[in-house]
Amino acid sequence: MVGQGLAIKPANETVCAPVSGKITVLMEDSKHAVGMTLSNGVEILIHVGIDTVSMGGEGFSYLCKVGDVVKAGTPLLKFSRVAIKKSRSP
Repeated sequence: MVGQGLAIKPANETVCAPVSGKITVLMEDSKHAVGMTLSNGVEILIHVGIDTVSMGGEGFSYLCKVGDVVKAGTPLLKFSRVAIKKSRSP
């Protein structure tokens, strides 16, 4: 991780933009993270789960695309808690 970070326990399976900005990065293979650039130039990364890149996108779907300008509260991606939990089971 670069810089400060925080963790949020989601109330549901839809991740919404925490602030307004432009979608600048989508992890197309894994669909587990969204990068945004804010109007002041600050870049943020919204990452779902731990070691979820190894899921290869299973259980994730994007609701946005690179270049979209979104407002705070705009849905960005959906994920499956069941799929994440299943991927962590031995």
